[in-house]
Amino acid sequence: MSKKEALEKELERVKRQRDTYAQTLADTNRRYLEKIEELSLVRHVGDSLRYIQDVERVCRAIVDIVQDELDPEKCSLMLIDTAGERVCARAERGPYDDESHYFDEEASPRSFRLGEGIAGIVARDGNPVLVPDTLDDPRFLRTRPEDQSIRSLLCLPLIAREKILGVFNLSSLAPGAFGPDQERILTIILGTAAIALTNVILFNDLQQSHSALETSEGEARATKEYLEKLLETASDIIFTVGRDGRFTYLNKRVETWGFTREELRGEPLSRILPGGERFDELRAALGRGEMRVFEIGVTDAAGESRCALVSTSPLRGASGDVEGALIIARDITERKRLERQLMSSEKLASLGRLAAGVAHEVRNPLSSISGYVQILMKGKATEEMSREFLTSIDEQIERINRIIENLLSFSRTSKGKVEFVDVNTVIEKTLTLLYTHQSFKNIRVSKELADGLPAVRVDRYALEEILMNITMNAADAMSGGGTLTVRTGVEEGGMGIVISDTGSGIAPEDIDKIFDPFFTTKPEGYGTGLGLSICLGIVEKMGGAIRVESEPGKGATFFVTLPVE
Repeated sequence: MSKKEALEKELERVKRQRDTYAQTLADTNRRYLEKIEELSLVRHVGDSLRYIQDVERVCRAIVDIVQDELDPEKCSLMLIDTAGERVCARAERGPYDDESHYFDEEASPRSFRLGEGIAGIVARDGNPVLVPDTLDDPRFLRTRPEDQSIRSLLCLPLIAREKILGVFNLSSLAPGAFGPDQERILTIILGTAAIALTNVILFNDLQQSHSALETSEGEARATKEYLEKLLETASDIIFTVGRDGRFTYLNKRVETWGFTREELRGEPLSRILPGGERFDELRAALGRGEMRVFEIGVTDAAGESRCALVSTSPLRGASGDVEGALIIARDITERKRLERQLMSSEKLASLGRLAAGVAHEVRNPLSSISGYVQILMKGKATEEMSREFLTSIDEQIERINRIIENLLSFSRTSKGKVEFVDVNTVIEKTLTLLYTHQSFKNIRVSKELADGLPAVRVDRYALEEILMNITMNAADAMSGGGTLTVRTGVEEGGMGIVISDTGSGIAPEDIDKIFDPFFTTKPEGYGTGLGLSICLGIVEKMGGAIRVESEPGKGATFFVTLPVE
């Protein structure tokens, strides 16, 4: 094979590699973007309801979430009464209401017997009902004057642990207002909301039962049985330990980790909680009788690691002394997996924005190579010129390889590997990749990187993601051109990275929201609102901090501080 043929073959290989990678990247990015709404909605609902321990507040929060997500003309949440005979409205909200309204069971403005009306039918059977036009459905009962104008209805059951708790209604003055999309989103919200509502109801019942236990010895025996039933049917793993840190009680839910209650009773906490800083913190909290909530690693019966959200409460004797602790553990392994998937989706979105710039940057050296090859193919170049052309071709191929390697490096999924890295090197690498993007065409980059900085022990790829998100946002804010300044240095509290831009800045009313999940000031379709939220989570996980200062019209400055060992 001649040198010309070899060069042409190498050129075709590079082109195929570029086209294949760009297509694969686009397909992957599209698939993840399709899932991001569903995954983010699950996380949003779970986070909004996680710490609420009051039925009224949970009902109102669920209604507010649905109103904000779907914006129906009216929505209402109805629960089956304590007698199990009727379904009663407990919370509702309309288009002109600033907040949802709550009604107690006795003062509910509307209720239906199970099997009566659409809400009663859904509460009895547990199947969703979609009514395109209420005028054509005799099951729809107009019990109030305002019901006369309702034309379409979507009613879904609230189900948790195979038990129907109630129903949720969406109504509209227009026929055909709801369809599969609204039903899908509402199903996602209610799946998480029903579990949270069940736990709150169980918690409130537990409190009421505890009060009854103190008032009557006779009632105490019945209450004890009821409490045990509640504990056994709870969706969380509940156990108690004595002052020596050994298990004294475990509910049946512990079997989801592969253990039996008999197997663990009397065993030390270390049987399921591996040693380490978190374990020592838990033991200290139990010894001091503190109420704490934190995440901790758990080892199941198969030896696999899981993640649990653990809350501890002291158990005190008649004298008030701490005799043990009640521990409630919620397995959040799957939620953590979804969070990692969300972070990966955001990263793929950033890669999608870079793809066009990389393709443009690769096209320039390819054009040079093509020109040299055409000259060589004509056979009119001298030997010296041929060597010069081949050297240039080799340099351009190396340039293409560097661009592709940088992009591949950023696209690698982080394995959570923590190592000592040179912050300046990571910044240089990230900026090199950004230079290829069209957004940086009219932007001057100023680097003020201090010499002799100590290495920082972090996840290299996570740090790249932080830098990428902040600098891409800065470029968007300087669409007409400007200056991006990146500084590093050692400051009080650790290693400091400062990223400044001369863009449009952040409005005062938005500056406290920019790290909130899904908050974005970009037009629809140009941002997910997850980038800075993910940056905050990564920095805090590293033990660092991130903050922002901005003045409208004068740009924004992000301060990232990482701990130095």
